[in-house]
Amino acid sequence: MNCEWAEGYLSAYLDDALDPQARQDVGSHVEQCAECNALLEDYRRLDHVLATATRVAPPDELHARIFDSPAFAAIVRDQQRQSQRPARARIINVAAHTPRLRREGRALHRSAQRHGEPTMTPVTPIGASSSPPTIQTPQHTRRTAVVWAGVLAPVAAVVLLALGATLLFRQGLLPFQGTSSGRGTTTTIGGYNPTGAPLAAGPRLVFAHDGALWSAPQHGPAADGLPGAAQRLTPTSAHVISWQAAPAANGAHATLIAYIDGNTGALHLVRSDSQDDHAIGSVTATAGAAFWASAAGHATLAGLTWSPDGTQLAYLHAAANGAISLHVMHADGSHDTVVDTGTHGQPSAAVWSADGHWLAFTQTTSAGQQHVNAYTVGAAPVTLAAQADPFNPQARVMQMAWLSGSAATLTWATGDGRSLTGVFVAAAQGATGQSTRLTPVPDRFAAADFSSARNAWLVAGPNTLITITQLTTQAPQLTPVATLDAPARLISWSPTGQSAAVLSGATLEIWSPASGLASVTRGVAASPAPIWSANGASLAYVAGSTVVNAILQQGHVTTLETLARAPIAYVLRWSPDGQVLGIAIPSGVLLTPADGSHIVLVDTHAADNSALAWSIAG
Repeated sequence: MNCEWAEGYLSAYLDDALDPQARQDVGSHVEQCAECNALLEDYRRLDHVLATATRVAPPDELHARIFDSPAFAAIVRDQQRQSQRPARARIINVAAHTPRLRREGRALHRSAQRHGEPTMTPVTPIGASSSPPTIQTPQHTRRTAVVWAGVLAPVAAVVLLALGATLLFRQGLLPFQGTSSGRGTTTTIGGYNPTGAPLAAGPRLVFAHDGALWSAPQHGPAADGLPGAAQRLTPTSAHVISWQAAPAANGAHATLIAYIDGNTGALHLVRSDSQDDHAIGSVTATAGAAFWASAAGHATLAGLTWSPDGTQLAYLHAAANGAISLHVMHADGSHDTVVDTGTHGQPSAAVWSADGHWLAFTQTTSAGQQHVNAYTVGAAPVTLAAQADPFNPQARVMQMAWLSGSAATLTWATGDGRSLTGVFVAAAQGATGQSTRLTPVPDRFAAADFSSARNAWLVAGPNTLITITQLTTQAPQLTPVATLDAPARLISWSPTGQSAAVLSGATLEIWSPASGLASVTRGVAASPAPIWSANGASLAYVAGSTVVNAILQQGHVTTLETLARAPIAYVLRWSPDGQVLGIAIPSGVLLTPADGSHIVLVDTHAADNSALAWSIAG
């Protein structure tokens, strides 16, 4: 038996829940392994702390907020109705949750040890800050706080999450371990208590777990100006299996979120302030496990696409005979229009133009031929290309984008699973079914990305970085701009088009037209992909077991800020103002500001499909 095997059984061993042979095997290993024996002692100490925790009276102001509230009055009434039940049935058993917390925390701690410290060689300008912040645990998160069990369930849930997060922090899951000498704080806020009232206004991070949508505020209404706990958006009767939030904007109205209920196949809308959940249509009449596992099921789950202004929603519908059609409807669920019946092939998820007037999509026939089409409301779809890549029939569209400031012009890149085979452009107005190829036929590319801010592609050959500009002219310009030391794995333009991130092998580099290519860090992961803030001033990425923020000025990296220690990170997502980063990890969802001064654990569940999105509430 090795440590990896034994770790999974230590909690059950301590609880005397193993069969005799397994218990003997684990016991023998613990006697010989100092590390596992020390972990077992940690578990024993934790159990003792939970069992002997002192009951602490809350402050007077908290006492008044709780016991004078309508919610508490409702709980008292419910308790009176259940007064004949045994008292133990109404007590929240915090200690019963410790085995899972032990396992999750220790598993990530072991992962961090195996990966070691991140391998990073940052290029930091003179005078810039490169040292990571030391994070201290605030006094209020270290206190033992057990509120009278069975009196107020939501408050007890807060205590449970705080205790669980304390364990995760000790085991190395939460981003940093430090002393009180640090400049920042790590805060855990928890407890799910949907009241039906509108949630706090402002940007909120949206995610799903256990078949429900949840959201947490970017700022307040918690103490010290920190975000509050995640709150449920969707009813318990629904099982969310796919969702898409409308683009977040600084408007006065709440963002709409579209989701598919896996129980019924119904398409729902819910406001991000947890209001007005209602069904607006259906993506299938044959919902069930078999359908969702089928190719048609996967297609419909990936088919939700909001227009940039959030006023229109495109989705895919699977008929009983298996035909898939593309639909467009208004954000209020009205004017549901069938764009294509699917008789000419299976349509894909759509790409909207910036003004929301045009929709681009592909159709793949049973013979494997892929068309590139465009649609505008009130007109029939038009074919932009009868074959996505005429010289490579098996190639498929890998990326599509509309040019800005031009008359409905679409560009796309194709690939065959091994490399990118070509880049193309076609006009939607007056479409002839023939596209213009922008790259030479024999050339293959490792990575590419399009910038609508510049109307330019950045592509990578075997060892050369190339820009493609003047896309709407008869003579597009292909210009080599840099030499790469290793094949490119990823290219990502900043939203402003001022610079681009290039992952060359495991080295993160920043390219800008003004200053060329500059190395930033080695040991960077391609997944999760580095993510730009909306203003292009921050680029978050994962190096080793650390989430880092590269802060840029005029295309140059000026500062590297360590944001979080996360042995495994699934996805990164910046808030609309670029001030807060959302991070999905195996055991929860974190929020941290761009300077890494503190980290808030807003949920202790892994996000379904590792998806995060920002919305505006209120």
